[in-house]
Amino acid sequence: MNELFKHYNLGTYLRHKEIDEGVENSNFKVRTTKGWYFVKKYASKFKPGYIRRVNQVLVEIGRSDLPVAPPFFTKDGDSLVVLDDGVYCVYPFIEGEPYFLDETFTHDPVKHLNAAKVLAKLHKKVVSLPPRMRNRFSFDKVKEIKSLWGKFLVEIEKKDMRYGWENKLVDLIYYIRDLFLGMEQEFKKLKGGGGSLLHGDYHAFQLKFTNKEVAAVLDFDLMEFGPVEYDVTSSSMSFVRDYWSYDLKRMKEFIDAYMEVNGELDLDAEKIILWLMFATIDTICFYVRLIYEKNTEKNWEMLYYHMNGLKWIMEHQAEFYDVFQKH
Repeated sequence: MNELFKHYNLGTYLRHKEIDEGVENSNFKVRTTKGWYFVKKYASKFKPGYIRRVNQVLVEIGRSDLPVAPPFFTKDGDSLVVLDDGVYCVYPFIEGEPYFLDETFTHDPVKHLNAAKVLAKLHKKVVSLPPRMRNRFSFDKVKEIKSLWGKFLVEIEKKDMRYGWENKLVDLIYYIRDLFLGMEQEFKKLKGGGGSLLHGDYHAFQLKFTNKEVAAVLDFDLMEFGPVEYDVTSSSMSFVRDYWSYDLKRMKEFIDAYMEVNGELDLDAEKIILWLMFATIDTICFYVRLIYEKNTEKNWEMLYYHMNGLKWIMEHQAEFYDVFQKH
């Protein structure tokens, strides 16, 4: 950390502690002679060029009234620092309370609606999207997910099976592959393309609040562009999840609050179901990749969590039509 802060005019490094959050990157709270800062050390999959493009958009958003925290720039005018052990960015450390105040994960109805409205404001923000910013949902994305199955089946079946977890993983991949292939024509009903800015990972743990208003939206690492319907439905999941099930009444409240700010939303019951299924399968793919790289209990726990969420959606489709028949 001492070497990192030599690149900034942010005071002399004093101490730091690691923040035990996040799945791939490493996060730190750092104290210098000028105050507290948030430092992110990026996983190797995030290349400097991509990080700079994301930071460019964050700076542009930061000029508006949206509650984001753009990175600090180095003495040389760069938004990141490359050291021998990785790529780092320094951000303001935002004070505020989390969405969930304790381990009971109790939802606050005011925070809930404010989170939806801030997401809508983000989607309405017109920014100069950098070149090569990927589209979160396109038929190329569908093809990418399709190609995952064959690659992982070939690679995993080469592995030593004596520990047993690979067998479970193969079963899961076959199951999701068959489900996805069976839904491929259905997914074509969704609106592909689009050029709206998407957060890509907007959920309850990415927000900080002051007096129940959103004080900061964090972690734009998966920022992409595409149809806002994807971001709204996938984001709503964390705000309406009751562990294995979904509170569809609260999901409707989230979507209605969003539409008060950004009414251009192409969602009905069928499309909500399809977007949720696609987003959940996409998330399952993410954890399959992680398990293949890091066979940890936490990654297995998250995989089963999202698998059960997908199962719940499939088994309760009639309830979506009851709740969202007016959309």
